[in-house]
Amino acid sequence: MTRMRPIVYVLNGPNLNLLGSRQPEIYGRETLADVEAACRRIGADLGLEIEFRQTNAEFQLIDWIHESRKRAAGIVINPAALTHTSVAVLDALNACECPILEVHISNIHKREEFRHHSFVSQVATGVICGFGTQGYFLAIQHLARLLGSPRAETVQTQSAFLVGLIGAGIQASLTPAMHEREGAAQGLRYIYRLIDLQTLGLGVEALAGLITAAGQMGFTGLNITHPCKQAVIPLLDDLSDDARSLGAVNTVVFEDGKRVGHNTDWFGFAENFRRGLPDARRDHVVQLGAGGAGSAVAHAALTCGVKKLTIVDTVAERAEAVAAGRAARFGPDRVSVADPAEIAAALATADGLINTTPIGMAKYPGLPLSAALLRPELWVAEIIYFPIETDLLRAARALGCRTLDGGGMAVFQAAEAFRLFTGIEPDAQRMLQHFAALCAK
Repeated sequence: MTRMRPIVYVLNGPNLNLLGSRQPEIYGRETLADVEAACRRIGADLGLEIEFRQTNAEFQLIDWIHESRKRAAGIVINPAALTHTSVAVLDALNACECPILEVHISNIHKREEFRHHSFVSQVATGVICGFGTQGYFLAIQHLARLLGSPRAETVQTQSAFLVGLIGAGIQASLTPAMHEREGAAQGLRYIYRLIDLQTLGLGVEALAGLITAAGQMGFTGLNITHPCKQAVIPLLDDLSDDARSLGAVNTVVFEDGKRVGHNTDWFGFAENFRRGLPDARRDHVVQLGAGGAGSAVAHAALTCGVKKLTIVDTVAERAEAVAAGRAARFGPDRVSVADPAEIAAALATADGLINTTPIGMAKYPGLPLSAALLRPELWVAEIIYFPIETDLLRAARALGCRTLDGGGMAVFQAAEAFRLFTGIEPDAQRMLQHFAALCAK
């Protein structure tokens, strides 16, 4: 019998739908959708189901609180302005028997005097304010401990982590340095090892033995890269929803004697795109490659609002499989497949081009398509970060195209993997700065 996960209601009051654009100097630049996605990921890792909602209407917030009395094991609430005015919200919460954590993005006690008073604090189990959107994550982690999540206890007590990266030709990877530096900044003993199939003279068939050995030697988890992201799946005990949907794994966590696969690539690309090309046109985008990373990037592109994505791969069956998977999630009218011979026609109507093939990496130099197919109106994105400027990006910039390198994706997927390994929210901005310093060397 499948055990039901405890449900946590994350409730948001008026004007929080404007997060990211309203007074970013106070509330930050993350959108409410960003916060919701992060809350759901953290909840899933901790064995919790997250109900995330926002309303500008007092009566709706009260109705949700009444609903939570029957369904919720805990409540995280940011009542926003209703904090200071609503006796009705106080009365509704007072009827709840589950733990209630009050969250505010800013430090309300350092702002206008009317914000200092909170009706909700009278019934809250605890209050978290002034930590930005991190407050939501801290609240969910605390509720997990209150509700007896085994994963929460592991996160709370573990301070030493041994992790690694399995792939081929990875000696130049910056991932170990990023992880270890962030671990040190968090006060952790954090060791990251490279397991390079090329250096060891091994093929993908050695993957099963390497994963078994890592588990036996006390590894907390592993990152997985080319050419193993799909080959690793049959070797795992369970998959996150994202990894199962995408058919690719780039992070494995050893947890309670099980190997659990995750995919942080899609989040890494999506976050990099949102920050690097926030206003780019997305009516039609062509994606080169449908391998392990290609599936994740297709998911990210469609999540970021691409209206039509055309996938091109030298292996037709692979492109069709990725397109079918994304069509099932986003709708058949948003994803199509083109043969490599049709790429010129596809690009003629495209706003953007994304390269997810390994062509352009230091070990696979060159261009994944003819530079003659590029034009100044096209934006061009890479997922490769070594080198940080690929031949494709260099050619695109020479024409005046807007470009996005793979550095940000590397950082944001690493940050998400760090959180999965440790249960601790990393400082992504600090990791970006460290990555830039590494690239400058």
